[in-house]
Amino acid sequence: MPDGRLVAKIDFSNAFNSLHWDLMLRSVAEKVPSIYRFCHLSYSQPSILKYETRTILSQEGPHKGDPLGPLLFCLSIHPDLEQLKSELIAGFMDDLTLGGPADTVAAEIDHIRGREAFTGLQINASKCEIISHGTVTQRPQFNSFIFLALLSAHDALILFRLSFIAPKMMHMLRCSPCAKHPSLEEIDSVFKKGICAITNWTLQIYSGSRTAYLLRRAPSGLDVRRV
Repeated sequence: MPDGRLVAKIDFSNAFNSLHWDLMLRSVAEKVPSIYRFCHLSYSQPSILKYETRTILSQEGPHKGDPLGPLLFCLSIHPDLEQLKSELIAGFMDDLTLGGPADTVAAEIDHIRGREAFTGLQINASKCEIISHGTVTQRPQFNSFIFLALLSAHDALILFRLSFIAPKMMHMLRCSPCAKHPSLEEIDSVFKKGICAITNWTLQIYSGSRTAYLLRRAPSGLDVRRV
């Protein structure tokens, strides 16, 4: 990635439950007028939900289980996506990724924030990600391994494999040209320490192999792929 450019992965807070109904209905009337009457029947008045003695009015976002829900959501946000000017614009439902010059992407994010009152969608900054070229000054600390070591080895290994950063990291490695990135050695070392802490065994590199470790004390040996 050239200097001065970045990729921003944008997350919205509770997106499907926040979209304004008036925006949904206007979008349907403009794009798919043939179903407008049906949608107006479903979304022109708040739905009454009962919980014990409480009454809750449902008046934001597509109804749960509505087969038209994804269509209503996409129709509502599509005009805003068309106004964006970033070099990379990838949107699927409530997942949005922008890429290009840093100042352009920043301006696009400001534009989306400026539309929050109109759409009801609010950016959740704590779950957004920025990917850029350059030195990373802060790196996450994987303290979760300390707590995993307190669990049974079987449960801890399942959590290690299916939760935390491992699935996202594997997805990134498969989709990004990062084979020679210097951070991979550090990530590999962190994963190795995590497995050693959970199993209380030692990982050793296969003789003549750069792609796998061998868990020496496991019955018949256990292969563990390197990052």
